[in-house]
Amino acid sequence: MMERSKERLKCEKIKKPNRVGKVFGVIFSILLVAATMYLLFNLVKLNVLPTKLLFLVTVVFVLLDLIFVLLLCFATKGVFSKKLFVSSLH
Repeated sequence: MMERSKERLKCEKIKKPNRVGKVFGVIFSILLVAATMYLLFNLVKLNVLPTKLLFLVTVVFVLLDLIFVLLLCFATKGVFSKKLFVSSLH
């Protein structure tokens, strides 16, 4: 009987939404997108790269931003996504 109540408590703890993590995920996602847009704006403004290469760099940065935003906002509970995010930072 005690084991079932302990299991139920574990399940209830797991099901609680992590609001702080979601807030930080949204804030960091906004900062990431803003920093990327600033970088791309400066690349266009300074005219550092040829047009074809600039397009490729823009697509790569947008895809990377999309992956990180999805990981930060929607997949924060999964162990795999946390390991992937931490390993990509190193």
